[in-house]
Amino acid sequence: MSDVVLPFSDVKKSDFNSVGNKALNLSLLKAEGFQVPYGFVVTTGAYEKFIIDNNFKEKISDLLKSTKFDYKKSLVFTSKNIQGLILSGEILSHGAVVSREYGIPAVTAVSNATKIFKMVKK
Repeated sequence: MSDVVLPFSDVKKSDFNSVGNKALNLSLLKAEGFQVPYGFVVTTGAYEKFIIDNNFKEKISDLLKSTKFDYKKSLVFTSKNIQGLILSGEILSHGAVVSREYGIPAVTAVSNATKIFKMVKK
């Protein structure tokens, strides 16, 4: 499994910088025997991969280099441009990432999937 998705059971204290406080605390509770539903965290590695895969790193760097940090209008301009880049990026849905990482089938972003696929009872 890559570093973009981790089940709570695999999160360790040393992963704090890549998983954040909430996921870390849930994993620690689970490790202590508390009832925590099965879950996972999408790590900062996913964000980094998103930035690299969309070729945004250099563009963001160039925007930051030209920003006058003591001038509010310059900060707003840079922020809006970075936000625009991120919103325009291609990304897999969380479900698709989890599906890929665990090697399980998934249908994501299909609003009428329940009408297309017949429910099968075993």
